[in-house]
Order: sequence, then structure tokens, then C-alpha cells
Amino acid sequence: MKILKLGFLFFTLMASLTVTANEPLNFGEKASIESNVLGETRPLWIYTPDKLEDNKRYNVVYLLDAGEHYFTVAGVLKSLIDNEQIPNLMLVGVETTNRPRDYFPSLNGEATTIPQQFIADKHIETNADNFVQFLKMELFPYIEKKYKTYPNKTLIGHSNAGTFALHAFYNYPDLFNNYLIVSPNAWWTPEQINQNLSNVAKQPRNNESLYITIASEGGHFYSGVMNLAAQLEAVQPKGVNWQIKQYPTRTHMSAILPAVTEGMEALFKDMYFNVTPELAKYSGVNAVLDYYKELSKKMGYTIAVPMDTFVELAEKQIEYARKEQAISTLQVFTKHYSDHAYSHMKLAQGYESLKNYQLALGSYEKALEIATQQKREPMILDALQDMVNATKTKL
Repeated sequence: MKILKLGFLFFTLMASLTVTANEPLNFGEKASIESNVLGETRPLWIYTPDKLEDNKRYNVVYLLDAGEHYFTVAGVLKSLIDNEQIPNLMLVGVETTNRPRDYFPSLNGEATTIPQQFIADKHIETNADNFVQFLKMELFPYIEKKYKTYPNKTLIGHSNAGTFALHAFYNYPDLFNNYLIVSPNAWWTPEQINQNLSNVAKQPRNNESLYITIASEGGHFYSGVMNLAAQLEAVQPKGVNWQIKQYPTRTHMSAILPAVTEGMEALFKDMYFNVTPELAKYSGVNAVLDYYKELSKKMGYTIAVPMDTFVELAEKQIEYARKEQAISTLQVFTKHYSDHAYSHMKLAQGYESLKNYQLALGSYEKALEIATQQKREPMILDALQDMVNATKTKL
């Protein structure tokens, strides 16, 4: 029982963030890019994981209207990443200097919706296609040169920026893999939406995903999203996964938090393996490895098995009296995460369940060695040393 308590303490310590007194808390950085396409300097807000590792690449999330939403979105992403609910990624927030110009398509012909009529009456310039060129020709190359990234890109857009996200999806295949669209302004009529989706259907997409939300706005915001849902259901464009979520108790602005939280989990749900009781009873770790091998082929880059997936499978195998299979799972875990003290500690606990204290001791000592080399917190080192000492008494 003491070892289990120490193990839980170790896990909670490993998962915690240590902050010393008076140490500044940095939550990203501000940068800027000189845009020839836009003819102006465009501010950027960039959040990366706590430690960018030389041998790792990151998925990229692009956030529009960063000045308004950066801290909310960055905080949500950090929480989801830390708890292994989404893969490692970085956030690139883009500010705008003229929202209608950047986010609305050029108005050709007679205005047919409320936003189009407003633009026409006010003689406001709109050129979303030019903003797309800024992304493709300038921003993407800038980020990909400065950081090691995967080809997987996600766009988050709210309100008018959500309208831009839909325009990009309709007209620019493969610009983004995922679109998280929060309360988009209803730029198109139902007939125009149908035509846009029919054009998409003529050129099947390569596994693109839409997560679209609407709050309590009512009016043309609500009807626009409902029209979009109806047309998606009618056209069923191939290669497109889509989901509509309503937040009837949220306002136009307060819906950002739940939309980003639930939307990111939904967009990346395939990244995580569902360890079912049947799998734990009758199968083994190869089922997990095969799943991520196929997913990597589908996504076009290598996707690592999350640590929690190995641990969950091993724990359920032990629960169903399949301790030998659990050891095999934990041994593979240590191979995939050989430089993590946590993986060796979990293997040691597996050996203890078989009363193989000699092997357990070796794994605990390996965990302590790694944690010491990495200069982990004294409480973690003390907990591991206690595990080593307790195991020695059982030999």
C-alpha cells in the first residue's frame, strides 16, 4: 500500500508545475511579420510547449483575432496538452487591422444577406482571398522555417473570422486540416452554401474536419449555422468530417471557452486510443501499436502512442488478471519513453504485482537514475528513493 501511495505522489509531482518565488511567468511571445501581400506589419502571438525539444515536431494551430482570444485559447490548449487530451502543438495567433477586409469575401453582384448588405451600404473593402495569400505565401513559410512543425494545421476563427474560415474551407483545399469555427457570421444564402459545398464535393478532400458552434445569438447567426448544417447533411462531401454544436446558454463571446475546449478534443479524438474492457481481456499492446501505425499513415507523419494509453492498458490488464500481458505492455512503454522516469516506475510496479522484486528494484533504480540526471524536484527524488528502499526490504 505504501508503494502505491508513493506512486500516486510521484505521478502528481511529475504532473505539477514548479514555480519559484518572483520568477516571471512567460506565456508565449509576441512577434511580427512584414507582409508584402498585405502591405503592412502584422503582429503575431506565439505559444509553444514549455520546452521545445530539438528532435520533436509540433502540430500548428492558427488563431485569428489573437488580441481578443489569445490568452483564453492558449490556456485551454496548455491544459489539454498537459493532460494528454490533444497532441503536442503550438499556437500562432494573428492580429488583424481590418476585420471586414481580411475576413469577408469580395462582394460580386447584388447583396443577398444581412452582412453582405451592410458591406455594400457602407462601401467597405473586402478581400478574404488576399488574406489567404498572406497565410500561404508568407505566414506558413515563416512559421515552418522558424519552428519544426508537422503538416497538420488547424484554424480557429470566431464571428467574422469564422466566416473567413468557411470561405477558406470552401475555396482552398488542403489549406488547413481542421477548422474550429465559433459563431460564424452568416455571409451566404442557403443556395450559395449549397453551391459552395457542391463544389467541395466535386473534389473530395483529404480527411478535413469541421467543428462549428453557435451560441444564443439567434437571428441570422443561428439561421446561418442551421442552413450550413442542413446543406452539409444534404451534400455529404467526401473526405469531410463535420460536427455542429449548440451552446444555447452562452453568449457570442462566452462561447469561446467551451467551443475551443470541446472542439479541440473532437478534432483530435482519433489521436487517442479507446482502451476497452474487451481489448484488455483478450488482446495486447500490439493492437495499440497497430492503431497508431495506421493513424500515422493516414495523417502523413509519425504519431507517438500517448503515455496514458500504455498505462491504462496495463492497469486494465492487471485488473483482468493478465499480469504477464501487462508486463509486456509496460516493457514496450519503457522502450517508447526510455528517458522518462515515469515509464520505468510503472514497469517496476508491474513487476511488484508479480512479486518479482529483483526486477522491480532494477526498474525503480533506473527511474531514480533518470530523475536524478534530469535534476527533477527533490520531492520526486525522495519518493523514488523511498520506492527503492521499500523494495529492497522485500528481497
